[in-house]
Amino acid sequence: MLLAFILACGGAPEPAPEPTPVPVEAAPVAEPAPAPVEAPPVVEAPPVAEPVAPPIAAPASGPPAGYQACKDEWRAGGCTREHKPICGIGADGSTQTYPNPCVGCQGGVAGWKEGACP
Repeated sequence: MLLAFILACGGAPEPAPEPTPVPVEAAPVAEPAPAPVEAPPVVEAPPVAEPVAPPIAAPASGPPAGYQACKDEWRAGGCTREHKPICGIGADGSTQTYPNPCVGCQGGVAGWKEGACP
């Protein structure tokens, strides 16, 4: 019956037109990501050695009157941070206050006495 209807209407239907091809643009090609840059290795500086002063020689004549002599181990180094002010006297008679006898003796005093210099 369908065939009779088709023939009665004027024949076979015309085929649908072919779709017009739509040009397809090529998608942009992504450039490869740059390789990660590695940080340079950390190079630590060598420790700085503090200069070691040679031991200060004791004055040949000994300390002036009223002043005490320095101990040899104080002149060689290794002082503590003890705060016990002393007045140190130099070979030229000048005086200076030091935090303790050890530091004063390392500073080259000819002798020392307890307390700050006047």
